[in-house]
Amino acid sequence: MRIKISENIINNDSLSTILEGLHSLPCVIRYYDDFDEEIRIISDINDADSIILYCVGRKYKINFTRYDKDVDILIKHLLYFMVSEGMYIPTIKTLLLSIYRVTREDLVEIIDAGPLNIKSLWSVLRARDGWDKHTYQTIKQLLRFLALKNLCGWSPFYLDFISTSLPLPDVDKYASVRTGDVFLSTIEQSRIVQYLDEFVTLLNDETKPISIKSVRDASLLLCSYQYGMRPIQLALLRMRDVRIWNESDNTLCETIHLTFKMVKQKPKSKSRPLTRKIKQDWAPIIRKLYFTLKDSHGNGSTRLFMLDSSNAVGTALIEIATKIVGREVSANNLRHTAAQRLVDSGASHEELAEFLGHYDKRTGQVYFHNSVNQVERVNKALVISEVYRKVIEIHHNGYINKEELSQLKGDQQVAGVPHGIPISGIGGCSSGQPACPFNPVTSCYGCTKFMPMFDIEIHQEVLNNLRGIVRTFYDSSRGEFNSPAYLQLQRTIANVQEIIYQIESKLQC
Repeated sequence: MRIKISENIINNDSLSTILEGLHSLPCVIRYYDDFDEEIRIISDINDADSIILYCVGRKYKINFTRYDKDVDILIKHLLYFMVSEGMYIPTIKTLLLSIYRVTREDLVEIIDAGPLNIKSLWSVLRARDGWDKHTYQTIKQLLRFLALKNLCGWSPFYLDFISTSLPLPDVDKYASVRTGDVFLSTIEQSRIVQYLDEFVTLLNDETKPISIKSVRDASLLLCSYQYGMRPIQLALLRMRDVRIWNESDNTLCETIHLTFKMVKQKPKSKSRPLTRKIKQDWAPIIRKLYFTLKDSHGNGSTRLFMLDSSNAVGTALIEIATKIVGREVSANNLRHTAAQRLVDSGASHEELAEFLGHYDKRTGQVYFHNSVNQVERVNKALVISEVYRKVIEIHHNGYINKEELSQLKGDQQVAGVPHGIPISGIGGCSSGQPACPFNPVTSCYGCTKFMPMFDIEIHQEVLNNLRGIVRTFYDSSRGEFNSPAYLQLQRTIANVQEIIYQIESKLQC
């Protein structure tokens, strides 16, 4: 059945001519909603004034009555074409909402240009005010549609030409990566690590009830910080995507794997799963969330994070991360920071692409250009660089002197042998070391229960010893800049240095 152009359309141009040669659209158009795992149906699109697209947990209305009838018919055909091509539904939604920046006159001019004149016209179109990259991407999809339909002089032969010879506007989407504005500082990262460590301790304390929302938020932060997962990937995660392996009866020996989906990639790569192993020290957080849902009669299809859209996940992440870091932090900050952290630790292009779930390994090239050199990395670890000499807010119970230290019980006097170096006499602990699940010395600096000695020389000696450990790691090529041990050393050194700054300031008063 051919399309019948409404009699009230008085235009008689190439757009109307194209539509007269097209068949009517099918009565039913189906697409898969991977968020809700349902087949969605668009019915009677030929006569519909609008439709609803289900997209990552939300509904979007696409209106077909904004312009002339034949323009709306063309948009409907473009929608069907993109769905048939297997394009990502959120991308289709974005492109359809962008096409209304293009007037009928623009469409006619683009159609009339044909393969021979489109390149010169494209240079003019790129200078248009009010058009963003999505508008140009929509026009390129229209040209692909004409090529595959063999209309207006276009043919499948021109597909590569459309893809490569019609550039999008120059937009540096990685500008914030190049400037470093998007990254979390070392101190901010250490705050997140410390929060997750302390949260695990709270889970082990049965006397302190923890809400399921707190467990969920900590789990979201864990996945976003450790693996840089996008909000949509977190929102898609279901209970069946969690695997808990236990080789013994001890829950501390459990290994937890999460399987995420690839998103925003080419269709043929989206089915490839992204399986990630949760850091064992933090595995109890995911375990608590999983079994709480299971006890509440959750099943395999239950959403692990109990949120019904990617927007809700993004909002929850901003809330928890901002609370911990002290400034607004989004999933975007966490993802870029995770990627840069991996590159700085020596990862290859292939490893980064696998980590981020990229189809093309060239996508992450910016992180390698942005990666600091070896000298800067060592200075960062030693907390010598001025960038990392920021004041750290440490709230402790107060300084003590030698006499007060000697009066403390033996288990309240802090001592340890970090990396084989004996350290003692640095201060006391208000709760006592046996009650603390963390490593002595390296975890004490920065802890609210730590009572440091009011003695610069003692803490300066600790600082020199820890810097020696970092130097040993580096000289022996064992510097795993992304490892928890390395990050803990980095955080401890910064905290020790702040203690020294504080004592110096008090002595000068």
